Amino acid sequence: MQVDNISRSGVGFSISGRHRMAIGQKALLNFRITDKKQTELTKKVIIKRVNTNKIGCEFINQSQIGKDLGFFLQP
Repeated sequence: MQVDNISRSGVGFSISGRHRMAIGQKALLNFRITDKKQTELTKKVIIKRVNTNKIGCEFINQSQIGKDLGFFLQP
């Protein structure tokens, strides 16, 4: 999995190979952000968009994005 974009409300990623992901499906994503610590995050998401191997998700609990991701996303 490669994260293509990330925001306070969700994440978009690409995967290689075949998959069975579908709109409305819930998932638990584990990924690293490119901060100094290479922080590993685990987030609950709901799949909102599937375009071949590009998947768009919304964080299920947006009010609790966490301090590491919040700091990473600051302008």
